[in-house]
Amino acid sequence: MIINCPSCKTRYKVEPAQFGAKGRRVRCTACGNLWTERPPEDFPQPIDLDAPLGHDASAAAVSASASSIAPSVPGMTGTSC
Repeated sequence: MIINCPSCKTRYKVEPAQFGAKGRRVRCTACGNLWTERPPEDFPQPIDLDAPLGHDASAAAVSASASSIAPSVPGMTGTSC
């Protein structure tokens, strides 16, 4: 990703992951300007894994869809070798 100093237009090549989900304060090495750079709009957003699913139907749907992901193989059982 390339960012530009809004003051002097100096360009910098940076990794988008350095900005996190909320952005980061950066300083231009050419002119000393300080600004907040935000991650690109298509940057993956964090999810709250502790958030409740909402209701029991959602949990049942997730459980049902998870069991349908793994295809069954004839002659195989659920135990390890």
